[in-house]
Amino acid sequence: MQGRRAFTLVELLAAIGIIALLLGILLPVISRARAQSRSVACGAQLHSIGQAFRIYLNENRDNYPHAPTLPSVNPDHLPPLADYLDKALQGQRGVFRCPADESLYPVEGTSYFYYAEVGERKIAETFFFSIFKNVNQVPILWDAANFHGGTVPFNWLFADGSVDHLLAEPGQLP
Repeated sequence: MQGRRAFTLVELLAAIGIIALLLGILLPVISRARAQSRSVACGAQLHSIGQAFRIYLNENRDNYPHAPTLPSVNPDHLPPLADYLDKALQGQRGVFRCPADESLYPVEGTSYFYYAEVGERKIAETFFFSIFKNVNQVPILWDAANFHGGTVPFNWLFADGSVDHLLAEPGQLP
């Protein structure tokens, strides 16, 4: 009768070591891919909000909503931005939640800062316009915290409706 062939302890440990090494390489790659997908989803939601802004602006003679920067920063007790855009968003307020935001949205109902000055005066009279002299560079909404890492917010919605991903440091998510 022939002896049964089995793994030796050394072969088993080598196989476990190889699997551990592959997991060590794979997990950071998966983590980066998940972070990048959350950032892309966040940008897509800002794009949807930008479309809602366009509808709102068309119905309100190009006047932006007079809303607070954040619902909790609201000394004048104004309705939050989501209330103004609710009709254009058809009640889909979930677009105000960045998928990477686990702390701010539950408290504020939004993951984004609103540039409230645009609701108080025309774009051409705002601080950012006075600096950049171009409506394409006037931010309207941006990440309210560093959900995607780095030192500055990552996703920005501009007055022309474009969304851009600004990198704070070299090597951050593309």
